[in-house]
Amino acid sequence: MSVCKTMFLRTLGLKTDGVVTEFLKKKRSGSLTQLKTDNRGKATPQTKLDDDLIVEHINSYHPQVSHYDLNNAPNRRYLDPHLTITDMWKHYNDIHPERKISYIAHQRIFTKEKISFGKPSQDDCDLCAKYKSHCEENSSSDHDSLSCEMCQLGKVHEADASEARDNYRRDREEVLDDTQYLLLTCRR
Repeated sequence: MSVCKTMFLRTLGLKTDGVVTEFLKKKRSGSLTQLKTDNRGKATPQTKLDDDLIVEHINSYHPQVSHYDLNNAPNRRYLDPHLTITDMWKHYNDIHPERKISYIAHQRIFTKEKISFGKPSQDDCDLCAKYKSHCEENSSSDHDSLSCEMCQLGKVHEADASEARDNYRRDREEVLDDTQYLLLTCRR
């Protein structure tokens, strides 16, 4: 059926006749039954970032899992509070001048990795929490910490924790080709 082209386009809300032109081409070639897929936006942008290199750089700061908060935040990792995303971004751009990225792109990848700064508030074991509470309650000068059982127990516990952290740090820095490290978590 022949219709007015202008009226047809306005009825469909179209501004150009590209649809009509494509329709007539398909009609002439006899391939009206074959649908052509739209390939716009399918090409990979030339400026697309390689996230793997950025994730590797972020992980080079050794984010740690929370030891006592695995039930509430099993995938969250923590970095020292003296670090900032800005410092990490500048360091990345300094060591990779050929692949500089924007601060926003670095922050997006950092957030996707579920990493936070600081020590989680739940990262104290029961003994550490009791010892801190005991110290706050008995901060007066008349408290004899040498004869207090809780004070002695807390100091020994802190020394053990410090030694364990030193061992973790030493093991992390020591690279052995035939050693595999596994992170085991316990779910309560």
